[in-house]
Amino acid sequence: MITEPSKLLTESDKEYLSNLFSSDSQSTACWDSLLSDQSVLQLILDREDFRENLLDNPCVLHISSSFYFYVVVYWELKKRNITDNRLAVHISGLLDKFHHSQNLLSLSDQQGTRNIFPSVIDLLRDIAASPRHLAHARRISLADLMLFMTGVFHQLIEERKNRRAAPPLEFYEKVGSDQYCIVADDGLASDSDEAECFSQLGREFHQLRLALNDISDRIFHLHGFPIALPS
Repeated sequence: MITEPSKLLTESDKEYLSNLFSSDSQSTACWDSLLSDQSVLQLILDREDFRENLLDNPCVLHISSSFYFYVVVYWELKKRNITDNRLAVHISGLLDKFHHSQNLLSLSDQQGTRNIFPSVIDLLRDIAASPRHLAHARRISLADLMLFMTGVFHQLIEERKNRRAAPPLEFYEKVGSDQYCIVADDGLASDSDEAECFSQLGREFHQLRLALNDISDRIFHLHGFPIALPS
């Protein structure tokens, strides 16, 4: 698990930041070492002019999706007084993962309702029948899926509940929160930092979901797609 924002940066991200903040083109080479310093990157992230440039400047097309998602998530969590950067790194990573998912990219109105997610009940059964280390990995995947679903497709979940008496958002929230909390305490995290990150994800699941709701409404606009959600 990546927990440091500086490790998300690609060469194009560093070039973008260098061009934005450096008046001396010859100093570009210095930015590699500067941006590896988390305190320097933090100062940049907290600048309002940086946020505005990132959101309004067409040049951001040249930065990586992972860094773009990180900045958007970072600022949304900051508005909610959630300041643990590990959470922003993890959430931006799962957004980037699903952003590149062929399941999402292939959605089409002409194909009718698409069931792009497996059954939650089936996934929980698979976890229960899995060896310890595999169960750990599957719990993380399920928790990430629950956070993504409730964060990006919250309106569809509510509509489905109203139409078919399907599970509400609270059901998916509890599944996701429980899985994060279990992997935080099962002793299989790579270190204490990772375990604490999972614990935070579990405890803050509801607030993180609300933050993703706002991001989704502003950026993704996926609610018009005909997607069948799992129960």
